[in-house]
Amino acid sequence: MSFKHRCIQDLAWVIQSPPIISGSINGSYWLNKADCDAEYHACFNALLQLDQHPEPLLNALSEIKPYVIGKRFECFIRFWLEISPNFELLDSNVVLQGKTQTLGEADFFIRELATDKIIHLEVSVKFYLGTDDLSQMHHWYGTNLQDRLDIKFDRLASHQTQLAKKYPELIPYPVDESWCLFKGRMFYPHQQQQTQAFFADDCLQGAWLIADDKTDQKHFLALNKQQWLSEISQHHGELQLAPSKIKYSRCMAEIDAGKEVARYFFLPKDFWERKP
Repeated sequence: MSFKHRCIQDLAWVIQSPPIISGSINGSYWLNKADCDAEYHACFNALLQLDQHPEPLLNALSEIKPYVIGKRFECFIRFWLEISPNFELLDSNVVLQGKTQTLGEADFFIRELATDKIIHLEVSVKFYLGTDDLSQMHHWYGTNLQDRLDIKFDRLASHQTQLAKKYPELIPYPVDESWCLFKGRMFYPHQQQQTQAFFADDCLQGAWLIADDKTDQKHFLALNKQQWLSEISQHHGELQLAPSKIKYSRCMAEIDAGKEVARYFFLPKDFWERKP
């Protein structure tokens, strides 16, 4: 279903979209598509109500810089946990301070109402472009080429999700389980889409191509960072052809009959030469 307000569409996407990676990893539970589908259905009526009066969400988003997509994602997570009939939000962004240094920051602490378990929840949203051997995590990069999937995955698996185990004396709650919600979209080289073994089932996909490559005369809508989450459900304004000779990567949605049918990154000709 398409909600009236773009911010509610994004909130629904944050709840329902399939994770990039799921399973049991290093003693933590990484949520899967079935978990996300079930939670979306549980929250559906609350989403409809929020769509009628989205002001609280709009106000919260207005305090976040629109290009800081990670903070926007966390804001949506917070709203999800507040409307969910399955969880109670206990705390968020808990800084773990050691004697001489900060040891980490835990994203969320929640109570699962059905079991009364207290859960430490880490969340992340990422958009990666694959190159060369796509079966290797270290060949998936963010548009900031310093950002790599293997580095992010290791950080989540070996540090962020382990905070409650490493520093129980600094955690304000008796944590029973650690969960991770890792969402986003993986962009394959154009016409080379396939799912690799380490991705979750139904992981969202897109494609990347060099901006001066020959492309069909398709029509695109340029997306700023705050539009990277949910798909465009209705657009009846002006569109443009594929860009050329660009200096920076550009995220664009292919639009057909007013709806998004594919998501792309167009890259400068020297983009991959900039890898560190």
